[in-house]
Amino acid sequence: MNKIYQSIHSYKFSGALLNLIQCYLYLLFTKNVAYFSLSILGTLVFYYFSLVEKYVGVLQVIISSSLALYSFYFFSKNSNNLYLSIFYFFMLVFFSKILTNKFVSQNAGPFFIILISSMAATSKSGISFESMHVMSIGIGMLFAIISSLIITLYFNNTRNELVKKCPNIDFFQVGLYSFILTIAFTVNLIYPLHHYNWLIVSCSAVMNGGDSILFKQRIQNYSIGTIFGFLLSMFIIDFQPDIKIVIIIISILYILISIFLKFRYSYMITVCTILAIFLVYLSDKSLGLDLPLIRIQSILSGLFIGTIGQILILKFKNNDMY
Repeated sequence: MNKIYQSIHSYKFSGALLNLIQCYLYLLFTKNVAYFSLSILGTLVFYYFSLVEKYVGVLQVIISSSLALYSFYFFSKNSNNLYLSIFYFFMLVFFSKILTNKFVSQNAGPFFIILISSMAATSKSGISFESMHVMSIGIGMLFAIISSLIITLYFNNTRNELVKKCPNIDFFQVGLYSFILTIAFTVNLIYPLHHYNWLIVSCSAVMNGGDSILFKQRIQNYSIGTIFGFLLSMFIIDFQPDIKIVIIIISILYILISIFLKFRYSYMITVCTILAIFLVYLSDKSLGLDLPLIRIQSILSGLFIGTIGQILILKFKNNDMY
């Protein structure tokens, strides 16, 4: 119960409520009103927790949200130029990884990559519900970090926490990480998976730093969670629930994600799998068995690419230690 209590009072739970509010706004109002309202709510939530956590993630949010919004504009204008999009994605991942390593932490890069991949991967199909979802949160974060930075100037005890000591950056490992993720991005564009960001996100999650033990645990949890989520979503879709039932299911899933995030990662992936499928249903208004199949195909492909990439990264990292 104590873990559940802590989860409910964490910023992850507030983020879940934020997403839940978006679903209701999406149904009650026009898209513009919904996304504008979500941006305002995002401002309040991220502003509050940037104060609570003493601004440690402020620069990460600046880099992530600013470049994410520009990336959305770039990919929407150049989606027909495959080679330019691939080159830009590689450079974006490479420099964002260096910047986030320098100013925040070793594992901050994937946060940025999930943001841009959600928008970049959907650019060929137009502005989707998921793209606008991420973009609206990014706008909210931009407002939040600007006000947070202004207030930070008046607190001497927290000013030094904005910029941590710069770690030693291995440019070869960063380049290899960027190259592997660019392969995932290219596969996502070439094959008929470009409407979703699932392949890129799963690949990024596998390569999220750590030693070989954590790496194996992530693969195991992600695989088990995806398979169970796939089976459960197939079972639910077989009943063909209407839009009201889907909203109720999404509400429950957001709460479960916030609870499981703290102590059951595989359970959280199971819930995320079902949630992602039903969010697509809100956008396309079509719920068929092809969605779970695309989901598991994308996730397993991303895990395969990410596994090869992380093995190479760990191999070169271990060789450098001797």
